[in-house]
Amino acid sequence: MSIAPPRSAAEIAEEWHSDLLPGGPAWHGPNIKSLMHALALPRETLEGDIASIATEICPGTAHLLLDDYRDVLGTDPLGRDENNLTDDEWRALLQQRWTARGNQRPDFYKELAKKLGCDIKLWEPDAPLVGGTICGTKELAAPSVAFQWIVILPDETTDEQARKIRQFFNFLKPADSEVYFLRKGSWFNG
Repeated sequence: MSIAPPRSAAEIAEEWHSDLLPGGPAWHGPNIKSLMHALALPRETLEGDIASIATEICPGTAHLLLDDYRDVLGTDPLGRDENNLTDDEWRALLQQRWTARGNQRPDFYKELAKKLGCDIKLWEPDAPLVGGTICGTKELAAPSVAFQWIVILPDETTDEQARKIRQFFNFLKPADSEVYFLRKGSWFNG
């Protein structure tokens, strides 16, 4: 996001003078220029205030409102804010949380696991069918869980990696999906 730098009162007055006033020597004297400059001073303050707060619009660039973003977003549900973080690390974490959203495609989760150092396989069996339905009927039978994902973790996955992957999956997964994990031949549910 690029914000134009604020203009000075002299620049604003000159723009108003040239754009808004008619031609002629009566409109271009020093008294009118001084009046336009005085009228431009509040506008200079306004543009300066807007430019200074523009960096506060998101946590990634915030300075004045960084603590407010921490309060609004609360503690990280995945525990990434437990260490003493620098302000830049806080900005990066809060920006990621501010803009994060899950994705319903398995490729998103495979990439997420790769970032955690684990090359998973994700299998999505066909959704269960619950009886037949006829158009126009009022009641439709619906399964309690529409989708299931089976995440196969490599055998060399550490317990810490498995815990983090489980947390991320359960935090970001679509609401109508249930995730099951398979590691070293044993099943565990997140």
